[in-house]
Amino acid sequence: MVFELSDALGIFIAALGGAAVGLEREWSGHASGPNARFAGIRTFTFLGLLAGLAGALWSAGVHTLAAVFLAGACMLIVAASLQRLRTFFTMSSGESAPFLKRSPRRDTVLPSAKAVTPEMPSKSVLPDV
Repeated sequence: MVFELSDALGIFIAALGGAAVGLEREWSGHASGPNARFAGIRTFTFLGLLAGLAGALWSAGVHTLAAVFLAGACMLIVAASLQRLRTFFTMSSGESAPFLKRSPRRDTVLPSAKAVTPEMPSKSVLPDV
């Protein structure tokens, strides 16, 4: 297994592509703030690098190691998605969201203390035609 310049160039291009996606996510605000989603420039660059390495290894005939790299990238994405779901179901103070509070018996879910009802506008919000 010998890497050539074209293999290194492919790995670099894959990492550069990941960095471009991560940079766009940073600029658009998808990677930071209260509604942040998975990953930014560093994570996407890393995922691009892993994908480039896996592609180069697969081309060189090292299929097992390439599959391990791809499986690691997939596990990173799944772990981040699970973390996002866990964050979604907990409040910023660390306690459970109100709609998930359990009763002392642990077999029924209690309704939240205050039900939020939207107020209806007093006037029509549609413009007159």
